[in-house]
Amino acid sequence: MIPGQDIPASHLGAQAAGEESLPMDPRLAGIQGVFHAAPVGLCTVDLNFRYIIVNECFARMYGKVPADFTGRTVQDVLPDAALQILAHYEDALHAETAVAREITLVNPAGDPSTPNAEVIYLRTAQPVRDASGNIFGIAVALLDITARRRMENALRESEENLRYTIELSPHIPWTADARGRMNFMSPRWHQVTGVPPGPAYHDNWTAGAHPEDQARVLELWSAAVARGESFDCDYRVRCAGDQWRWHRGRASPRRNAQNEIVQWYGTVEDIHDRKVAEAELTAKTQRLQEVSEELACLAREDHLTGLANRRTFDDIFGKELERAHAFLQPLVLILADIDHFKRYNDTYGHPAGDEVLRGVAGAIKQAVRRPGDYAIRFGGEEFALILPNTGATGAALIAERVRSAVEKLRFSTLSPEASAITISVGAAVFDPVKNGDAALPEGRLIGEADKALYEAKRSGRNCVVVAAKASEESAANESKVPVGV
Repeated sequence: MIPGQDIPASHLGAQAAGEESLPMDPRLAGIQGVFHAAPVGLCTVDLNFRYIIVNECFARMYGKVPADFTGRTVQDVLPDAALQILAHYEDALHAETAVAREITLVNPAGDPSTPNAEVIYLRTAQPVRDASGNIFGIAVALLDITARRRMENALRESEENLRYTIELSPHIPWTADARGRMNFMSPRWHQVTGVPPGPAYHDNWTAGAHPEDQARVLELWSAAVARGESFDCDYRVRCAGDQWRWHRGRASPRRNAQNEIVQWYGTVEDIHDRKVAEAELTAKTQRLQEVSEELACLAREDHLTGLANRRTFDDIFGKELERAHAFLQPLVLILADIDHFKRYNDTYGHPAGDEVLRGVAGAIKQAVRRPGDYAIRFGGEEFALILPNTGATGAALIAERVRSAVEKLRFSTLSPEASAITISVGAAVFDPVKNGDAALPEGRLIGEADKALYEAKRSGRNCVVVAAKASEESAANESKVPVGV
């Protein structure tokens, strides 16, 4: 900043844009790499159902590229499926938790070699929240389960048609008598497990399960036999090579004309790969949630100072002003600007300037102590504080606390005579009670605070000026708070 010259708030964004660019945060780069390389279709949409970010896999599943989605709404990109998709997203927002849907589409990728091919996607929509717990969008995972669903449908059809047939390919068949004692196990099972067939195995077949699963398997099987109900249980089995793999054992009773059970027919299938895939999908969904939360945090935080950024200010200021009006509570907006910052930057370089910005931000953060208060990097070397339920007296005290804390800072990167940094502070107060319960536009309060900041600059810098009543236009209501209040 040139001595004696003040920068209007409207120019702060342009000034910030002119500063030297900083490298991308390594955390963000790593997260983006994981996101785009994921073998699951992933995307995030905002509350207007506009795509924020889409990975390669998601776009490819619809025969597109990520650029076809970014910044566009669901209706714009996928008009034919928009109603179905939006209904799913609305359900997830209403439930405030993950909601999964299976959808069947005809050749969504536009493959000319299979124009009528149906594919089945498992779409999971999960509301994502910011650091304050507010939902700001929806994270979506899209998984092609066509092959798995076709296999499961074929299996169900086979089971229905061959319920009482021992050989249920590709499953390993077994049978048991009416009392539940196994009397047959396909030789294939013994080839898989390496356990030789015989009466000893038939009498104690549950012993082949993992020690942690044995009691549960025996309990479920005994209960099924006692009640004459179907048996269905997932458990681990030691296979050849001393490897534990997940299997699914199922059985149903066959009854005679008198409704008496005469035989049990069962199968065992290896579901290890499916279990692993489900675990991986769960882990990836969880990771997507974590990535979405981290991205939300990074999007709302100034990476240099650690304070909230201008985007956060734009999101919360209007809401806080409306809340103050609704509950008839005062609201304070403080704007602080580092005195002669441009001179420091030009003299000592941007690294020294960055150190000053971080130090001032730290002092401001320590001075703002209540959970509901906000400390924000407004732009460039200007900072903002939003203080709900605070009047003019509190505004003056907190503004002076911030000014004093900054004045006490010392920076090793600056020369001894320039090591002391000062700020000028302007504050504006909106009091709906004193203002006759009249609403105040956001720009009006910002303008009042900026006007007070300008007055502090004009009065010699390193001081605080509070506009006593922001809703009144008269400058006569402004009072200067001298250094040392």
